[in-house]
Amino acid sequence: IRSASRMTDDTIGRSLFEQEPLVYPLVASSTFRLRSAQEGAVLSEDRAGDCGYMYSRWRNPTVAAAADVIRRLEEAAGTLLFPSGMAAITNTFLTTLKAGDHVVCQNQIVDGCE
Repeated sequence: IRSASRMTDDTIGRSLFEQEPLVYPLVASSTFRLRSAQEGAVLSEDRAGDCGYMYSRWRNPTVAAAADVIRRLEEAAGTLLFPSGMAAITNTFLTTLKAGDHVVCQNQIVDGCE
């Protein structure tokens, strides 16, 4: 287990708060206030980027904070978090398979989904 003490230089939360919170709040909002139509256009083009927040299905501060913590703890280049196991499986298939590939698996790969 890697020490969480290396996370003291964290900048999570600075875009939402003047000072960094000790406990990051859960952001339950689905949409965020925009300052201009131009800002909305930039955010629409950069859904997964670091420009800001517009719609929580594209990017959410709570999910971004969790992904950043996991990335740093694992010393990884990046982290992807998904809202469900089915979303994670679908992403895996869509990013690794190409036309004509086959997937061999059991009948039920996610509990409750047949």
